[in-house]
Amino acid sequence: MSPATTTRKGSKLEYLDEEIYRNDTPGLSFSDMVHLLRSPAHYVQYKAHPPETTDAMRFGSAVHSAILEPEKFAAQYVVFDDSAVVEKIGGARPRTTKAYKEYKAEFTAANAGREILTVDDAEKIKSMVHAVMAHKSAAPILAGGVAEASFVWTDEVTGASLKARLDKVLKSGRVVDIKTCEDARPDAVMRTIWNYRYDVQGAQYMEAHRATHGVADMPPFTLIMIEKAAPHGLMVYEMDDLSLEVGEMSRRSAINTYAACIESGSWPAYDEGIQSISLPAWAAKDM
Repeated sequence: MSPATTTRKGSKLEYLDEEIYRNDTPGLSFSDMVHLLRSPAHYVQYKAHPPETTDAMRFGSAVHSAILEPEKFAAQYVVFDDSAVVEKIGGARPRTTKAYKEYKAEFTAANAGREILTVDDAEKIKSMVHAVMAHKSAAPILAGGVAEASFVWTDEVTGASLKARLDKVLKSGRVVDIKTCEDARPDAVMRTIWNYRYDVQGAQYMEAHRATHGVADMPPFTLIMIEKAAPHGLMVYEMDDLSLEVGEMSRRSAINTYAACIESGSWPAYDEGIQSISLPAWAAKDM
C-alpha cells in the first residue's frame, strides 16, 4: 500500500492524504496549541475562522512538496508561462485584452485541481531544491525515511486526541522539518524559533514519534532552514535539550488548558483583573 493509505492501527501511525488530515482528522495540532497558549478564546476563534491561505503559505507548501515529494509536486503543480501569448498579442497592455483573458481562463480550466505557479516562483523553487540537494548535511538527511507522515494518538494525562504531520521521519527516529525563511543564520533562527514557537512544534513532533513507536531515546529534532531569496543559503540545526524542554512545558500547558476548557465548557480570553505593568527590561539599558 502507498504511504497515503497505509494505516498501522496498533501504533496509531497513519499515513493520510493532507486534506483528510487537516479537515477530517480530530486532534490538537501544533498550530492549535500556539493559539491555546495565547488564550482559549483565541483558539476558538482560530478554529471557527481559520486564516485564509496566503501567497507566502502557498509558496511554502510548494517548496515542501518539491523537496519532499517531487513526484507529487510534478503531478499537483503546473507553471503558467504566458510569455508566448503576450508576445503574440503585443501592444502596451497585452494582459488586459480579451484574448489574453480567454487564454488564461482556458489554461486554468484545463488544469483544474492543480496548483498554478508563476514562472518566477517555479524557477525560485527549482533553485531552492537544488540548494538543498547540493548541501552536504541536508541532502543525506532527506535521502531516506518517510515524508509527510500523519501521527494520531491519545494524550495519556488528559485523554485528549493529538495529531501531527511530520515533514520527514527517518528510520533512526530523527524527525526533520523544513522551513523557508528570510535569514538562516543562527541569531535570526533563534528569534524565529521563539516567535513562531518551533520549540513547541519540536516537542509535539518528538512526542508523536515516541507515543506511537515507544521510542525512549531519539535523535534531536532537526530543522532545515532555507532562505527564500537567492542564493538560497541554508543551515541545518538540531534543537537542543533546553529548547525542547521549554517547548514541552508549553505543549503540556496547552493540552491541560484544552482539557480543562472541555470539562468546564468555558473558553476565556485574558485575565479580567487589573494588572500592574512596567517597561521591558531592555528599556532601562537605554537610559
